[in-house]
Amino acid sequence: MKVKALIEFFDLKESVLREIGDVFDVSEERFKEILVNGGEWLEEIEGSEDTPPETEEPEGDVSTETEEPGGDGNGEEATKGKAAAKGPRGK
Repeated sequence: MKVKALIEFFDLKESVLREIGDVFDVSEERFKEILVNGGEWLEEIEGSEDTPPETEEPEGDVSTETEEPGGDGNGEEATKGKAAAKGPRGK
């Protein structure tokens, strides 16, 4: 089932900090365990009862790199901008 964190807490079973608004999968048993041991830290997202908890890492190539706006990825735009900022003498 999918749940949403209502407060920030450290999930001891998953060793991860859950921040307010985080949506993640848990089993119904784990959902009840968190409610009993910690309180109402989570809310179930409606229509998610049949969603199995995630147990595997996502597959495929996951890139986290980002390009600077206006650049072509090789740094030329940044170089042009710096040269223009040096002034008329080019120093």
